[in-house]
Amino acid sequence: MSRFSQTMFSSVRHTRHLMNFLWRHVAVVNCCLFVVSVSLALTYVVQVNRSATNGYRIRDLETAINQMELDNQNMQVKLAEVRSTQNVSSKVPMLGMVKANTQPVFLNSQASAVSMNR
Repeated sequence: MSRFSQTMFSSVRHTRHLMNFLWRHVAVVNCCLFVVSVSLALTYVVQVNRSATNGYRIRDLETAINQMELDNQNMQVKLAEVRSTQNVSSKVPMLGMVKANTQPVFLNSQASAVSMNR
């Protein structure tokens, strides 16, 4: 056989050797394929479970955000009620405030005042 034909048929020879090896060790090949299939299935189940868990967490966090926004709105309404003029005017005596005179009194000084910085 020439070198060209040896080179040309070398891949066929390698393929035959591989097929002979596989046919002699069918049980080993089947076990390896089974282990690979089971590991891929377990990986898939774990990833789906992790995605579902993250989905539940996201939903819980969105619920918490919505509740906090509602609480914030309620607090702003209470703040507006506390700052209202009706509420402040009802608490005037408790705060020790008195009504101002209706006519303000202005001081008019004819003498100019000067201060000195030391």
